[in-house]
Amino acid sequence: RINAIVRALRKDPTLEGMFKLNILNLGKSMAQQYFKQLNTTNPVGKGQLKKLGESRQADFIAKQIQYNSELRNKVAASDMIAPNSNFIVTFKTLSDAIDEVFKVEDKLTAINISKYLSKFFNELFFAFPNEFLGEIAPVRKNSLINTNAIFYGYITLAKRMKDEIIYLNKLPEIIGYIDFSRQNKVWKEYDILNQSQKITKNTKKQIYKFFNDIDLSKYQEGG
Repeated sequence: RINAIVRALRKDPTLEGMFKLNILNLGKSMAQQYFKQLNTTNPVGKGQLKKLGESRQADFIAKQIQYNSELRNKVAASDMIAPNSNFIVTFKTLSDAIDEVFKVEDKLTAINISKYLSKFFNELFFAFPNEFLGEIAPVRKNSLINTNAIFYGYITLAKRMKDEIIYLNKLPEIIGYIDFSRQNKVWKEYDILNQSQKITKNTKKQIYKFFNDIDLSKYQEGG
């Protein structure tokens, strides 16, 4: 809301308007419950509710890597990311992918997975700083490497590397081998991009399949 007001005033400094503001003093748990109740009349994105509710171990993991890796300040609470935004993934996408791929049910495993994924994303971001740490919005125009949906693939790759005992220092080589350009015909073959080079709706399964189809045998220790 604040960002919207700033943008509006930049376009027209003479604008005047009012909106309701509630100021409350509540503990964290009470504030979360209040927010959920308020959401019935003032709906917000499912991602924000997931973030507040932390009903799954995947939600806990997503929060941990959001605050303890280079993903900090890059995770959007909304369900969509604007083309010109420097947010890189939504909380909903991140949490859903972790839940569906890792299927964590206990806190101890969740803590260990959160540490592993934090290292995974740090390795990824530092290996490709222009794509993940710089002005990332222009990159999205020609590449899928930092698009929200591709994070389903990154979580899949992280799980495979962990299970198949592939060291994280191999990650730059694996990602560097993939042609993320929107012109790459493979994206249409997997039905990830449409004819207009836009990401298709409900493309999650196709992205999972693409990253599961990658041959990682040569990256294994001794491979």
